[in-house]
Amino acid sequence: MHAMPDAAPSIHVCDANGQPTGPNAVGGAISNWTNLGALLHAGSAAVKAIDPSILVMLHLDRGNDYQTSHDFIVAARAEGVAFDVFGESCYTAYQGQPADWASNFSKLASAFPDLKFAIAEYGPEARAANDLLFALPNAQGLGSFVWEPTRAGAWNTGHALFEPVYRGYTATPDLLLYDQMKVAYAARL
Repeated sequence: MHAMPDAAPSIHVCDANGQPTGPNAVGGAISNWTNLGALLHAGSAAVKAIDPSILVMLHLDRGNDYQTSHDFIVAARAEGVAFDVFGESCYTAYQGQPADWASNFSKLASAFPDLKFAIAEYGPEARAANDLLFALPNAQGLGSFVWEPTRAGAWNTGHALFEPVYRGYTATPDLLLYDQMKVAYAARL
């Protein structure tokens, strides 16, 4: 979990001509989907205004929790949040084993056949994570992201892709996994 700032974010309330009339405190908690939806909707709309081809991803840390993920997607859509991809954190230390993630993604892909899916964070299970995503039906799995490639910690024990060396970094043997996966998933890339 990341520390949140003490002050609540705010957005400007505007009149019919788009002129600010004052700030409106907006929090980003699922306990208030009206506010969270407004923030997510504004972010998504801003990205699409810059380039409509950019895929917008929402990300939760619930890679093994189907119901929470399902409910989040339903609530976001109910608030009019436009997004193309749903990402999940999948660390064995927090979200269990890859079999748990596979069950979650399989159910989500079935419930939301119009969405794409990604694993937004994971540890040393790079191959298992990508295998389960690329096995989703209708090319719904897009692959994965490495959240912190230069540091190993409790969240990704033993899986730094780069090690600090003097004033730079050097690749670790784990980086070779991505060359192997590129070959394995070549038909999808």
